[in-house]
Amino acid sequence: MTQNITCSYNSAVLLVGGPKLQINVAQLLKEAAGASRNFEFKNLEISFPEYDLFVITPVSGKARLVKTNRGIYVEAEFYASVKLTCSRCLVEFSEPVSVKFREEFLPTIDIKTGLAINSGISDAFLINEHHIIDLGETYRQYLLMNLPLKPLCNESCSGICVECGTNLNQDACNCMQKEIDSRLSILKSLLSDDQEDIH
Repeated sequence: MTQNITCSYNSAVLLVGGPKLQINVAQLLKEAAGASRNFEFKNLEISFPEYDLFVITPVSGKARLVKTNRGIYVEAEFYASVKLTCSRCLVEFSEPVSVKFREEFLPTIDIKTGLAINSGISDAFLINEHHIIDLGETYRQYLLMNLPLKPLCNESCSGICVECGTNLNQDACNCMQKEIDSRLSILKSLLSDDQEDIH
């Protein structure tokens, strides 16, 4: 049987705040394989400043948790905007980023016996000793993977002048003209030398 739960700060099964989005799955672990829970998240304040990763709008999304023979299978998606720095002009801007992931979380403690479990999988997502799944940390990892390698405030960004640092989206500079004038003066000098040789 599927239970629909809307995420709220007063929910008994959710711990929300800072980088945390944690779900207690103790009851789900006691149920038969195939049992599930659906969660809807709205207006969550989640950010990761310690990783220089700033989520600047409330996070919304949803997750479906399904009991498996080994643990809890999670299918989730999140939507929010993050603060990025343009790789051309170095100006900060906001970029909407959607994140989707599917992962199986494995228990570290047997729900029936209380004994420790070693999954033997080094990179597995784990359910901690309190039977809590940390979706916030999983979201952080997938969010990083979904960010552009070279963020652009827009495709037509002109960048900055490498000589004087002027943001060419906002103002013009004379550095390029000076460089052209310098090259022309050299060419003019060469032409004058050639003319003198002819005479």
